[in-house]
Amino acid sequence: AEELFDLAGDPSELQNVARERADQRKTFQSQLQFFLEEAARHRPHHSGEPVILDEATRRRLEALGYMERQ
Repeated sequence: AEELFDLAGDPSELQNVARERADQRKTFQSQLQFFLEEAARHRPHHSGEPVILDEATRRRLEALGYMERQ
């Protein structure tokens, strides 16, 4: 089921206004679809080959928690 809430008037999200505000819901859906398509278009394509990282990059990724020390 589609949901749309008026966060200013209903911060607890208790009343779904998707039916009452169908035009706004459709606008948001169109904007979301456009965003998702654009994001997919700009996503780098991975060849499946392993990525070789230099030592400095590896250390930065480890420090940020993206990689474990090897």
